[in-house]
Amino acid sequence: MAYNPALNLNGRVYIVTGANSGVGYGITKFLALHGARVHMVCRNKTKAEKARSKIFGECEKAISDAEKKTSSPVEKPDIRLLIADVSLESDVRRVWKDFLKDSSDSSSSEGKEDEKEEKTSSSSQPRLDGLVCNAGALLNNLTVTKEGVEVTFAAHLLYGTYLFGSLAKDALKACPNGGRLIAVSSGGMYNTKWPGIDEAASNSAKFSKQYDGQFSYACAKRGQILLCERWGEQAKGTNFRAVSCHPGWTATPGVDKAYGDSKKYLGNMRTPWQGAEGIAWLCVAPTKKIENGAFYLDRKPQTKH
Repeated sequence: MAYNPALNLNGRVYIVTGANSGVGYGITKFLALHGARVHMVCRNKTKAEKARSKIFGECEKAISDAEKKTSSPVEKPDIRLLIADVSLESDVRRVWKDFLKDSSDSSSSEGKEDEKEEKTSSSSQPRLDGLVCNAGALLNNLTVTKEGVEVTFAAHLLYGTYLFGSLAKDALKACPNGGRLIAVSSGGMYNTKWPGIDEAASNSAKFSKQYDGQFSYACAKRGQILLCERWGEQAKGTNFRAVSCHPGWTATPGVDKAYGDSKKYLGNMRTPWQGAEGIAWLCVAPTKKIENGAFYLDRKPQTKH
């Protein structure tokens, strides 16, 4: 990933869930490298701090190299941590409050020029240019959260996308540049149609005897696509964009954990940045270039159904 001096994201604010590894790490680094403030939502504080430190180091090196070539100062990365498990309703609601507080503290210290820009949007909403719903899990055994919800359904869809997105939508809609919600889905969703809420949430009786992690994952990913399709329809005529996307089959720690030795059957895998690149583009592309409610791969809308 190279620093592009033509891309200036100074003043923009993003939230990326599952940001400490894989595709989320690549998206976070790209946004921070180009001047955006990025809030990393991570479940494990130790891993999050380690990832943020590594991103800082990689960004500073890239920026230093760029400054030597251009002789122009480049703004240092602004990366902040929000610790939460997005499979828990209580955590998602708390972390949104943490973001609001952090945004309020940040806005109180900004200059008059920034305050003028803020007034062009909604004075009651924090600046939020993009929410990337990337966190999730693919489990081989039925696992239920302490709140009583199956983990895959909760993390990918119910709380990690639907609730988080519902909380963030007003701020995204108020964004002067056209805010966007990006749900990182998967081509794995092609394996199943939407089965209904009980099946998708593993609530039916059959799951007490035999749990199918691949099926639950595909259902949650199918649900993300349907949700963004609905939100996109509701946002017609506005600058708000809700889209889903597929990073391609990418070699990430999550894939390693879920598939183990069977990963070889997935074929040639993309690097984490190759998987992240098209999603990073969705974060920064002009609003008019993004089709609301679409399912993207490599910057292009794909067949959904």
